Amino acid sequence: MAGTGTGGVKVSVDTADWNRLYGTLKNFDPTLARSLRRNIRVAATVASDAVKAALRQATPEGSPSGPVREALISGTRVTVSFGVRSAGAKITTSGAKLPAGHEAMLKLYNSGEWRHPVFGDRGNWVVEDGNPYFEKSIEEVISPSMYAEMSGALDEAIASIGGRL
Repeated sequence: MAGTGTGGVKVSVDTADWNRLYGTLKNFDPTLARSLRRNIRVAATVASDAVKAALRQATPEGSPSGPVREALISGTRVTVSFGVRSAGAKITTSGAKLPAGHEAMLKLYNSGEWRHPVFGDRGNWVVEDGNPYFEKSIEEVISPSMYAEMSGALDEAIASIGGRL
């Protein structure tokens, strides 16, 4: 089930089942557990790639991607967790690689608009349009085929275990 909120797009799974399946696979055959993790990561990479593509698009003014957006692109990652409390695939963008003085751009670029002084001149402020890319990009690619790919990865892991018992 997909939904949106302040935390972004969320695909819900039963974390206890997810964790139990991974633990069973890991105990039975660590190779199967790694394969499941890799397959889930591959399925989530579709959404991560959509976020990166949205960041690469030229601005409405036509300017190409600059160092701030390049830093956001390189900071976009997929992590897969099989923990008891937080299990699933998570897509995040980190501001760690942003140029000094641009740390706020992680949130600002994803907002609708923001104000800033022109070249630091506090007497001359302008409003810039943001580009709410993150949730929108993920929502556009989450589809039945992505769910099918994730379900297929889980089914493959379960079938592998069943065939070896």
